Amino acid sequence: MAGSAEPLIPSGRAPDPRKVRTIARLRCAAMELLGAEGRTGVTVSELVKHARVSRAAFYLHYDDVESVLDDALGAELRDISKAAEGAHSPGFAMDPAAPAQNILAFFRHVDRHIRLYRWVFSENGSARIQANLLKGFIEIAAEGAEHYPKRRGASDLRVARTAAFFGGAIFGVLHEWLHSANPGDPDDVAGWLWRRFVDFDRIANAEVPEPARAGADATARLR
Repeated sequence: MAGSAEPLIPSGRAPDPRKVRTIARLRCAAMELLGAEGRTGVTVSELVKHARVSRAAFYLHYDDVESVLDDALGAELRDISKAAEGAHSPGFAMDPAAPAQNILAFFRHVDRHIRLYRWVFSENGSARIQANLLKGFIEIAAEGAEHYPKRRGASDLRVARTAAFFGGAIFGVLHEWLHSANPGDPDDVAGWLWRRFVDFDRIANAEVPEPARAGADATARLR
């Protein structure tokens, strides 16, 4: 099948333990092999041997090694986001001193697998995985808007553009951090990024003086 594996737990059905085990092993093997010294060129044969599964089992779920890694990193991002659910109450405020848990957890995760992510974001890395990570960041930002009182009732277009702004910012800062000569601590990067989000939110939701309101229409449409 193309792309990533099918859901581990199909709707209305109990999970197949063999499928769950096979996919988990392949995901883990892909992250370990491609993360070792940021190596490239891992073959299906190497992957299935490391994962201790058959080639037939591999091709039941994936097309190639890149699709396994794409699925693995996507699953990591979803798990981090899910674990952070409930960290904010429905009426939470954006506190500059308290970064969102999913942003903090994600940068810590990347730091633990920094060689792997450096390869993904390298010149010879994976455009497919980069695109899917960006898509995931935007989707998580859009979901977060549902818990934020200032975004409730906003048009779908405004929410989509704001989510794209936040998701794109995470992607850009991640790219810069991975290629920085002095990347620094993941908590510091996550905190810096979060404070920029707070700054944006403060400006976007500031009361506009009446004389300047006409000139702020374009900005207001993004709120």
